[in-house]
Amino acid sequence: MITRQLLLALATAPVAAFDYNLVGAGSVVLTDVSTSISPLQTLFVDQDVSVVADGLEWEANDNATTVTGTLFYETFVDGKLAAQGNMSLDDVGRELPSSVDAGTLSVSKGGRYTIEVVLKVDEQEEAS
Repeated sequence: MITRQLLLALATAPVAAFDYNLVGAGSVVLTDVSTSISPLQTLFVDQDVSVVADGLEWEANDNATTVTGTLFYETFVDGKLAAQGNMSLDDVGRELPSSVDAGTLSVSKGGRYTIEVVLKVDEQEEAS
């Protein structure tokens, strides 16, 4: 059984020129890379799984303090970093993303795993 969690590092800086903050996220969705079966509830040994942070929520912000307009992600398996990356929000306009691909992972043995995705905007975060 997999425990899936989405940790959202709430940013105090807006995400784009239109001054929006990332304020919430819904779930982690796992997809088998080789078969495209989704959502997965079971990880198979040495089989790649793509991770998507889904259900992102944005809220208007009155402060114009964006530094880079970049959304960063870190994906953890049982507390160990499995993937990281970023996505520029500069060219998305008012259509801010409702989900973000958060990398690919695999496990080397069977068992129970906790998969977490942490999202940050402009590298500023608050614990949630």
